[in-house]
Amino acid sequence: MASFVNSSIFSTLAGLTSLLAGFVCNVIIARTLGPDGSGIVAFGVWAALTAYTIANFGIPNTLQRYMLRYDQPGNCGGGLARHLLPRFLIPMTLATFGLLAYVYFFPGEASADVYSPEIFLIITLVFLFYSIACYAEGSSRGLHRSPEITRFAVIGSALQIPAVVAGSLLFGAAGALAGYAVRHLPQALAVRRYIASAPETGTRFDSNIYSYARNTWFTGMLGTIAWGRTEYLFLSFYVSPVELGFYAAGLSLAALVTQLPGHMLAALTTHLGELHDQGSTERIEKTYQRTMRWIGLSTLPICLGGAAVMSELLPMIFGDAFDGGRVVAAILVGSAFLNTLEMVPRAVMMARERSHVIVRISAVFAVLSIAVFAVVVPYAGLIGAALARIALHGLLLSVLMIYCGRQLNLAVGIRWLLGSFAAAALCAITAYAVLWSIGGIIGLLVAVPAGALVYFAAVRALNCIPQEDADVLLWTLSAVLPKRLTPLLKAVFRVLVRQERSTK
Repeated sequence: MASFVNSSIFSTLAGLTSLLAGFVCNVIIARTLGPDGSGIVAFGVWAALTAYTIANFGIPNTLQRYMLRYDQPGNCGGGLARHLLPRFLIPMTLATFGLLAYVYFFPGEASADVYSPEIFLIITLVFLFYSIACYAEGSSRGLHRSPEITRFAVIGSALQIPAVVAGSLLFGAAGALAGYAVRHLPQALAVRRYIASAPETGTRFDSNIYSYARNTWFTGMLGTIAWGRTEYLFLSFYVSPVELGFYAAGLSLAALVTQLPGHMLAALTTHLGELHDQGSTERIEKTYQRTMRWIGLSTLPICLGGAAVMSELLPMIFGDAFDGGRVVAAILVGSAFLNTLEMVPRAVMMARERSHVIVRISAVFAVLSIAVFAVVVPYAGLIGAALARIALHGLLLSVLMIYCGRQLNLAVGIRWLLGSFAAAALCAITAYAVLWSIGGIIGLLVAVPAGALVYFAAVRALNCIPQEDADVLLWTLSAVLPKRLTPLLKAVFRVLVRQERSTK
């Protein structure tokens, strides 16, 4: 557990750094280029990441899952990253030529058009840098080298912000998009150390590696449709770049909620995979339940509370030009907790080698997503897309939790999640009432701490944190964090946990 938490802490630091840098860049683009420029950049980033998902063949996730088995000193041969490299390079090369083919066959002058050749040229660059960086990061995560990932995240983020500023001012949307390629350059350069050594002669790789890669790849492609940002494709046809910018602003705020837990859980698959290899089913169940509870406790108040104050928050951050996106942003932020919670049962299923089930679920939801957005977006626009997103992610979370409960015998502990939701709802109601009463920036500054105080009081009153969770988390964090923080941690848990605790 300590190694998992240690890796999670470094992953969280890396995620927080990337998240803050990305959010700052979104604000810079919004302020310099307006909603239309934000919409173009959002589409470009989505296109690059979608191309990566289609072309990666599941190799980075496979490295994260199996690197420790083969490359750790004393294990069988090593060289897994070198062994899988050809399977990674071939589809990546084909995808690169595919993107460049668009630029060649559809030449034209630079314009504000989302589909201009110049934008696709930069999309290709972002795709390449991001793909190589993910290969290196998967190798690093598989060996629990989280401090390395954090270091590269800090360096890349420090480079990204000035690159986006300069690119936006000098070259518009294309220049701003190029700043996202710069972000992944440091991590991409680190790939050399992982592919330098070939496997030892006679090394035999388990066939599960290839089936795992195939399933995670197929799942990733379907997942991009099922729970990604598929609506961007339909919105780019049926709404203007300005409206797409409104939607992108809402999603960027929602990403403040969804991406950080995603980085916190980056080590979860590796940790659960080790437990599965050891046959520790009881520890898997406890980890699953605790992770669901703490993800709910940390994200629900941010989501519901953020939605409650969105009328003031959105124009304050992105400017008055985004005033028309307040409603859709509130919907997207308020429902973002669904995305974070569904990461946990999905990670459990992958670690328990049920990737084939994820593939089937993803296939169904991919078809369902396309059908829903194809029907809803042309008639209901941004609001329809946001509401459809809630329905799809809510249904997906339910399906994943039911499968883990019935097929893997992993009870989620719905009582704790409902308690956290009730506490978060009280937080949101308080924040909205304060903002409605006072209004303006002053009202926002008062509403946020008022909502937070009500939430902490409700967590204690509703007994949302089990005694055992508090004891285990305090003991584990005390082992990996500086000793001077232990008294502060104890004080926090005394406030949040109603029962008397015994420390270990």
